[in-house]
Amino acid sequence: MNKRKKTSLKDVQGITLIALVITIIVLLILAAVSIATLTGENGILTKAKIAKEETEKAAAVEKVKVEVMGSFDKSGNLNLDELKENLQKVDGLQGEVAGNEFPITVTVDGQQITVQKDGTVENQGNNPPTFNPETLTIGTAINTSNYGRKVNGYNVTTDEFTSGVWRLFYQDNNYTYLIADDPIGSYDKNEHHEEYKTKGVSTVGKKLNSMVVDAFSDTSTENVTFPAFLTDTNYWSNYAVGDGAVFAIGSPTVELLAASYNSTVGKSNPITFELEWNAYNLGGYKCTQPGGKINTEDNHGIYNKSGTSDCWLASPSPQMNGGGQPNAILLRDGILTGDYGSHPIRPVVCIHTSVFNSKYQLANE
Repeated sequence: MNKRKKTSLKDVQGITLIALVITIIVLLILAAVSIATLTGENGILTKAKIAKEETEKAAAVEKVKVEVMGSFDKSGNLNLDELKENLQKVDGLQGEVAGNEFPITVTVDGQQITVQKDGTVENQGNNPPTFNPETLTIGTAINTSNYGRKVNGYNVTTDEFTSGVWRLFYQDNNYTYLIADDPIGSYDKNEHHEEYKTKGVSTVGKKLNSMVVDAFSDTSTENVTFPAFLTDTNYWSNYAVGDGAVFAIGSPTVELLAASYNSTVGKSNPITFELEWNAYNLGGYKCTQPGGKINTEDNHGIYNKSGTSDCWLASPSPQMNGGGQPNAILLRDGILTGDYGSHPIRPVVCIHTSVFNSKYQLANE
């Protein structure tokens, strides 16, 4: 007679525990597979996100294409002025359409789009547009109510500049300029004198001092040296290390100052400059404001929230001080002079506006 083996409570508990462990392992495997299916490189959520981004890109491109098609003249040429006017009406456009030559780069619904001269429209994706100093211009001001605000996220520091605080100085549809909140020290009038007499002013320096480009043709002239030093993008390159920065210079030019100041305080009392040549045949800027005085209390990029009122301007003055020293314009307590010597330098960084808008935030401080 067969006897049944009795199953003890201990055996049942052991089997139950093993089953539980196996069940948990299976569930974990299923969970891992499910998560990978949803969020992995080829997961459902990842694919959905990519599809959404591609749809947004395509929609932005189509918006621009519609306006491009309506901007061809009867001869089949793309009319730049009409294109700019039409693009300004595009829903979702960030900023204004600036620039006087092709290609034109605009940002629509967060998408950077380039329009070529032949009417080709393409999305730039995450690649910043290329920088060509030959085509550098100071375009129509945008975002003017925010000039002087602190830029969150751009925190470049060096051994000389340690605060890491940068402020929005000027912005057009192509480029955004940030200025260091604090000075990095002072300029020794003899330190770079002979070097920059020989080196001359860079392409960027000439483009940002467009009125006096002829004054830079003779590198032996004394007042070339300081603007050449302040606009040497190689010398100041350690400040242009933030995301999207294309160059840095030692100080703003008078064109940048006027563009920033005038667009912020309004056109009723703008800063204006004229070109003047002195007895030494040295060309430079002369401020037409009475006594070269501007209102330092106005809310613009140099003075807003900053405790520093002195700032060199990377532009030559027509004045010629004794001793043949390098000559540039100094903005000191609101007075523009042709002085030189140990006064603060305030570096300026240039970033593509499309990159700036996508990566940086402005603080109300």
